[in-house]
Amino acid sequence: MFSVIRVRSADNKDDGREVIGVAETRENAIAIIDGELARFTTAGKNEQHDYWWGRNDDGFLYRFFVEGV
Repeated sequence: MFSVIRVRSADNKDDGREVIGVAETRENAIAIIDGELARFTTAGKNEQHDYWWGRNDDGFLYRFFVEGV
């Protein structure tokens, strides 16, 4: 099992972590993230630290992580 975690940040301060989904496989967890990233006009993946990110028009940065449960 894998949890999908979303962290919202503004002004370099995190607003906390939120579990937005649980999946049986890592691939399914990444599919959840892909669905979330579709809402952002600016998004990508940080390969070095293994997380995905998206920025909205209000300046909030969202980071998405997959964690084993």
